[in-house]
Amino acid sequence: DQNGVISTLLGFNDLTSARPLSCDSVMDISQVRLEWPTDLSVSPMDNSLYVLDNNVVLQISENHQVRIVAGRPMHCQ
Repeated sequence: DQNGVISTLLGFNDLTSARPLSCDSVMDISQVRLEWPTDLSVSPMDNSLYVLDNNVVLQISENHQVRIVAGRPMHCQ
């Protein structure tokens, strides 16, 4: 945040509750459970957070909407 405080934005550490990503292009942040996130990036243009998880790039906007911007979940083929 503006004060330099880091907090959890998405998910939690509970592997027993993992569920596949929705095949919808846009979803609410509460619908998303990450499986194996490996990379993060913040866009300086719009402060979106990008997460690489299982070969899918997710964009998380400031209004907590999640969009798949690259890749496709395996079960959506």
